[in-house]
Amino acid sequence: MDDRDDMSRLAQKRQKYSKALGVFGAMALMLVLAVWTSRNPRTAERLLASSLTLPVFLLAVRWNEQAGSLVLSSRPSSTATAMLGHVGSDDNDELGFTSDHPPSLESTLDAILSSTGQLVRYDNAEITRWDEERQCCITQGWAGDRTFTQGTRDSYRIDEGYTGWIIRHQRFLLVRDVQARRDVQPKVGFSSYPFQSYIGIPLHARGRFIGTLELASHQVDAWSEEEIRILHTVANQAIVAIENAHFYAETQRRAEQHAGLARIAALAASTFDLDDLLNRVMDETLQLLEAEQGVLLLYDEEKNALVARYLKLGGADREIVDTLVFPASAEGFEESLIVRGGGFFSNETESDPGIIPAYHPYIRALGFRNIAGVALQLEERNIGELYLGDRKHGFGREEVRLLHTIAGYLAGAIENSRLYNEAKSRAAGLASLTAIAAAVSESLELDYVLQTIASA
Repeated sequence: MDDRDDMSRLAQKRQKYSKALGVFGAMALMLVLAVWTSRNPRTAERLLASSLTLPVFLLAVRWNEQAGSLVLSSRPSSTATAMLGHVGSDDNDELGFTSDHPPSLESTLDAILSSTGQLVRYDNAEITRWDEERQCCITQGWAGDRTFTQGTRDSYRIDEGYTGWIIRHQRFLLVRDVQARRDVQPKVGFSSYPFQSYIGIPLHARGRFIGTLELASHQVDAWSEEEIRILHTVANQAIVAIENAHFYAETQRRAEQHAGLARIAALAASTFDLDDLLNRVMDETLQLLEAEQGVLLLYDEEKNALVARYLKLGGADREIVDTLVFPASAEGFEESLIVRGGGFFSNETESDPGIIPAYHPYIRALGFRNIAGVALQLEERNIGELYLGDRKHGFGREEVRLLHTIAGYLAGAIENSRLYNEAKSRAAGLASLTAIAAAVSESLELDYVLQTIASA
């Protein structure tokens, strides 16, 4: 009993100490802010108007007496709510990075860009995230004219436009007059999007490049030095929110992948009707990997060739499925997936030397901008090839790994369907033989017996 009382008193002392430490820390932060704002009154006024003093004022905390843990205040301003990516609408919801309402990536990025616009004027703004595997920055947040995003600003490779310059140099880029500066050029021409000035900031988390925050304006020399300093502050504050939201989005995405694979496995075992099976599995596969087109090629022993067994198109002519035949004698066939196994992906289908020559005409006919494929393997034997095409941000090793798993389910289902059909055929043959035997034994009339045999 005494031991438990001692532990209770110790816990209470620790809780009081933690509260005091939190209060002193908050007071120290507010004191520093007060001194800084006294020297920068205009900046302070704009920060207060936009609620971007978030890191200080939202650290006014309430303590959960049961757990003794720190949670954020349940009644922030609307702009502050947006800055932390709070998407719940219930008045009783908690704000912040709790397990009940973690921030979504989309809402977090939208809130950051919206709040940035209250401090620094722009006509278009963009947040990109660095994809290490594909070696490019991919647009994940956009504000402004959304019609401009269609097919023009999905991704940026090293040295491609202003974003590519930032990737290469890992430095802040300010272009006060786009048309006057020639050493670095935008990805999109002036006729497509006539912006006159640009500013881009590289985002780093724990010394690692994670993306960019970029603004564009229709005015020449659109931003003052004060606005540039504010934008740097906003970028530094945004990094933590972006990283937290991205981590949650990745966790969600992996959970959805596991659920999708489970659905595909269930579908593969649900029917012996191969056409129905392929339709349902391919639809689920395209949705899971966010691709627009899918092709299944199976080896035909009689033709000694790969032939199209299934084709899911996103606008191409479906009649092309009848022409998809790759003889084993075709140029480069010895390098095909059905021969060597494994998988591959290509995000440059027009120029990738890894794509065998016989496939190029069909890739062009189908209009694949990017492609990923794997061999269908059954008991150490490759029986076909599975391809997906036209994924918005391209393919990588992760998509190939998922395709390998799906191909395993498909190969097993195809083999089960083949065995089932063979069993049905043998059963039908045995039934015919039984009918013939019965006819021969039950009648001595030659014409009747011969007609029965012929019919069987």
